[in-house]
Amino acid sequence: MIRNVLLCDDNPDNLFLLHTILEEFGYHVDIASNGEEVLNRIEVEIPDLLILDLFMPGMNGYDVARFIRKHPSFKSLPVLLITTSSSSRITKKCRNYVNEVVEKPIDLEVLHAKVLYLEAKCCHN
Repeated sequence: MIRNVLLCDDNPDNLFLLHTILEEFGYHVDIASNGEEVLNRIEVEIPDLLILDLFMPGMNGYDVARFIRKHPSFKSLPVLLITTSSSSRITKKCRNYVNEVVEKPIDLEVLHAKVLYLEAKCCHN
């Protein structure tokens, strides 16, 4: 069951909005503002779900997801990527490392549906 979500976005407004919405959905949400912070946090405690923005300075969402998939301890962590890009090239590249993609502007019903889908797919196998 997904209870603890780690949310990463470099935009404070996006973090606030998504944090608020995910808590309304019933999840406990921790936040990170960059990719390096995500990696430091998951070393301490692995969340049930990681939601990443794709475009961030420094280590972007793609780099974080790629690192996670190659690390044995985090390999099965469900990753949902949020992006403003609908480019099939970017999405195809990311698909190798993430479970789901949500495009901005975020449709909250779609976000919730994808989180529930990941819960059913990743947490009940």
